[in-house]
Amino acid sequence: AKEADFVFLGMASAKENSVEEILAASVARKFGFYGDFPDCWRRALPGQWFAPLGEKVALYTGTTEESAQGARQVFPNALLIGTGNPIREEKAFPRLSKSEARDIIGVRDEQILVVAPGVKDPGVNLPAWAMLAETLPTLSPYEGKWFVAFGMHPGDASSRAIDPKDGNQPIGMYEKFVENYPVPAAVFRRPEMSTSDLLVAADLIVQLPSSSYEDEAAYHAVPLITLTSEISLRRLERVQKSRRLVGVDEELSEGVSLGGGRD
Repeated sequence: AKEADFVFLGMASAKENSVEEILAASVARKFGFYGDFPDCWRRALPGQWFAPLGEKVALYTGTTEESAQGARQVFPNALLIGTGNPIREEKAFPRLSKSEARDIIGVRDEQILVVAPGVKDPGVNLPAWAMLAETLPTLSPYEGKWFVAFGMHPGDASSRAIDPKDGNQPIGMYEKFVENYPVPAAVFRRPEMSTSDLLVAADLIVQLPSSSYEDEAAYHAVPLITLTSEISLRRLERVQKSRRLVGVDEELSEGVSLGGGRD
């Protein structure tokens, strides 16, 4: 970073994951940030981990022009550009067809596949997925047709936790959770099946706040629900300094609340 003419950095969603980015910025001659999430710049608001770097940022690129221009309040000296997200655009061309993905998942043609992507925090995932378990069996027109595929976030270390008292065998927290699920369900991780692989096969996507699968849902013409609770909205607020659900506000997702409020 010291020798480079310009350093282009991401903006980690948690303070503990931002150490390398902040260090690189502190020694760089010139640097900028790429916001891969709508309003990612909020991680530089007062009190947030990127705030001390705000006036030194030379470039900020956002997922939309509107989001990029919003960063002026935290990056007053930066060039602000809306670039889109090339990675999301690539997901319009999945590696698996819908039938191939459903075969790997093990879901039958007559079943309704609900894909539930996880976030990094099991304390957000499990309560929401438990509520989903309570809801699906009550939808009588579809009784016996549900199959739920849980996609693990690669940043969720708990899904890879081991038990040293059991010969370092995986604890399998999510697998144990699924054992008691009231409808057929399974857990999937990379490299077996990424969340993007699962979404190709979905009949319905149920995401959590701080996820952003609106683009992929649109690519595959699959309805999308953002499931909120007070716990999940508090996490969103901690990370983004806002309870704004961009996909819901832009009518790309239906919002379903489990009792959580919004600003």
